Amino acid sequence: MKAYNHDGLTNGTLARLLAPAGLGRFLRESFGKEPVLLRGEAGRVEGLISGERVAAAMLRREREQGRFMVGALDRALDGEEALRAYLDAGQPVMWNAARGATAALDALTEEMKEAFGASVWPNVYWTGSAVKPFEAHFDAHDVLAVQCEGEKEWLVSKLRVNCPLDTPAFAPAVRQALEERRAEALANAHMTVVTQPGDVLYIPRGQFHDARTPRGRSLHVTFAITPPTAMDVLAALALGEPLFREYLPPPLTDEDGSRTRAHLGRVAERFRQLAEGEDILHALGRAPERQSGKATRLRDAFSALLTAGRRVVAG
Repeated sequence: MKAYNHDGLTNGTLARLLAPAGLGRFLRESFGKEPVLLRGEAGRVEGLISGERVAAAMLRREREQGRFMVGALDRALDGEEALRAYLDAGQPVMWNAARGATAALDALTEEMKEAFGASVWPNVYWTGSAVKPFEAHFDAHDVLAVQCEGEKEWLVSKLRVNCPLDTPAFAPAVRQALEERRAEALANAHMTVVTQPGDVLYIPRGQFHDARTPRGRSLHVTFAITPPTAMDVLAALALGEPLFREYLPPPLTDEDGSRTRAHLGRVAERFRQLAEGEDILHALGRAPERQSGKATRLRDAFSALLTAGRRVVAG
């Protein structure tokens, strides 16, 4: 990761989208803390994406730039007539990981990656009033929903799950929370709003929400934002620290747990030494760039971890 370009971030497209709060205030007061709706003029999303662009991409089957989902199916409709009939019936289209959709969308995605120090990917939702793509749910990443065409009605719940993750190991807990707490979430609204072109809605990870298109067609982009966690740091360190990859002692040779405790103590001490050094901060782009073999290896490890396996649907 490179050092931040503060001037570009405070004067770029992202800063305009986050007005009137501004990027700095948004990061201090809202990001990771609470939902916020930022009303804006339609002009600030001009050129980002359009329904015509989505339709053209579907007809050309631009799958190398992401994944289309028509209803619940990953497929493309055959021909303009079939697509038009599907759209006129109020059915949904989702374009997941829509990198390459437009130059403006790619540029904004890169700007967000730098501002949030995170993995960021855009999902495009072009929906009608006949079917909701999802029931009320929460995402295991933060969400910035940018309204581009039409209207979207959102219910954001007061209910929030604590720090869910986009990992296979966490998936059962996510499914259980969705099943057991959906009704409770819908009964406890934090806000109910209708977004129009130029509006931006921020939803922290774990916050239940529901969305529907009240009339006509709605087009919005959901930017899924996943900053690194301490788990990512540990995983990246393990790639370069043999101590972190050593087996724990076999139970039959450690009946009182003393050998395991001693091993974990060595791991904890080594992590403390690394955490107090500069290489982790350099690898995360949170200190001036410095040429260091360990920092370079860590940076590469972080980059791989933050881009692997994090392309789930964001509602």
